[in-house]
Amino acid sequence: VVQNLTTNKEHNVWFEYRINPVYSENQQVVGGAIYAKNIDRQKKAELEVESIKKTYESLLNNISDSICLLDVDFKVIQYNTHIERVLLSQVGKKIYIGADFREYLFPNETEEFFRQFEQACAGQIVEDEICVHNIQGEAVWILSKMYPVYDQKQALLGVCIVAININAKKKMELSIMENEQRFRKII
Repeated sequence: VVQNLTTNKEHNVWFEYRINPVYSENQQVVGGAIYAKNIDRQKKAELEVESIKKTYESLLNNISDSICLLDVDFKVIQYNTHIERVLLSQVGKKIYIGADFREYLFPNETEEFFRQFEQACAGQIVEDEICVHNIQGEAVWILSKMYPVYDQKQALLGVCIVAININAKKKMELSIMENEQRFRKII
């Protein structure tokens, strides 16, 4: 089976070609039968879907936030490369489609995660700043957002998690608060 874009001066049409052997009465190949099927609509639709997929993946993977879409049973539906790198370095595990996201949770944050996930499944947008400890034991501040995601019929598809590292911002805020407290003690 061969797919080919056939062109002339006015038209470009996709065809699928099949070649089957033709046998004589004593079972020797004497030729070939070529079948051509117009697959233009199907092939153009496939190419359009592929183009949309590449655009979507490029958009998703060029965002510096960690993004993951989970179904209501915590199974990973989709994720971007940023969360893949972050989970590998911070949790020590590689994420994959179909994985149970609960395997990637920071141990001390599970209760809060489940509460927020339940709220997002109930239709709420949930946002929280949390301090977690990675596999190296370092404290890392994260802005966690959870959004309910619906299909075209408005049925709940799952929850989109967006995690943003706010470590530098949070450390600066905490430093300012400490300095204010020291200053007040002096006065």
